[in-house]
Amino acid sequence: MKFLAIRTISGLRPEFDDDMRKLTRIPLGTVMMVEAKQPRNVKHHRLYWALVNKVFENQSKYATADDLHEAIKYALGYYRTVQTPTREIVVTESITFRKMDQTEFREFFDKVVRLVCQHILPGVRGEELRREIYEMIGDASALETGRKTAIQNEGDE
Repeated sequence: MKFLAIRTISGLRPEFDDDMRKLTRIPLGTVMMVEAKQPRNVKHHRLYWALVNKVFENQSKYATADDLHEAIKYALGYYRTVQTPTREIVVTESITFRKMDQTEFREFFDKVVRLVCQHILPGVRGEELRREIYEMIGDASALETGRKTAIQNEGDE
């Protein structure tokens, strides 16, 4: 059973009436296994693709934005090897909403910004890159709550 919940000072509480109905079906005192996942933010996903497109426009190594996207995932270790009948191949992992929750995606996005600033567009600062992509899609700074320290240090490493 899946339902949305909000973390409060006293624990988790169902987000909507439908979520409460789902929860009340479980008898009181039942021990539950909970896997907490923060639903992905569509704006953050758009921010990622704005970043990929901005970086693609400012480099000459990759033929397409999709090639850059695949190279980024590979460089960050988001891949696995698969044995085919004739050889071993590398397959990059998916970053779909189903595969990554918001917490995982935020970590991925932060790693991408660092990778871009250090290896793809060296000399570009993370703060500068983020500002440009925010302008492309509208202000998305609300997605970055609690990220000021990381932003200030990007590109300096």
